[in-house]
Amino acid sequence: MRFGFVRSDPALPAVDTQVRLLSAAGCGGQVIDVEAGHAGAERLDKFVQNLTADDVVCVVSLKVFGRAGRGLAQLLLSLAEASVGLSFISLNGEETLVPTTAECAALLAQLFEALPPDADQSAPPTWYGRAFTPAADFTEHQRDHVLKLYEDGASLRVIGLIFKTSPNEVMKVVTEARRMARLRRPARWS
Repeated sequence: MRFGFVRSDPALPAVDTQVRLLSAAGCGGQVIDVEAGHAGAERLDKFVQNLTADDVVCVVSLKVFGRAGRGLAQLLLSLAEASVGLSFISLNGEETLVPTTAECAALLAQLFEALPPDADQSAPPTWYGRAFTPAADFTEHQRDHVLKLYEDGASLRVIGLIFKTSPNEVMKVVTEARRMARLRRPARWS
């Protein structure tokens, strides 16, 4: 059976374009949206574990998997070890099938071992399934900008969307920015 994987990402064609290309390549109703975040990655891993040797995974790019480095090598190795085919569909509809041979699996195993461990093996912090920037990672300039937006009436949610963080983290940044602003003010003598 052929399964198509799509993902919404600025580096990829629009999702409807990906679906159209994969459907034309024979995936039909078996097109799966690879969602962002830790939960989406877990669902993808569970799905890949259930694939059999007769299955083929079709994608327009490896970016669909949302992984890089060692994580991507591990996913490809899992596909190769299960003898699952991997097919790339170009924007003009041409298909390139990667063979699932023992040599391919051995090469991917070597690649996996050669890559350095990912910088952070733990899952990134998430808010409703989306990765976010912790308050501790904001620069002084960003903290000041967050405080200005907040004092101008922007909601925590809107500020969070701008800085790709959760409203709770925005409030931490606002609190820290106010504290730093008080420390920068000169003391008044009465």
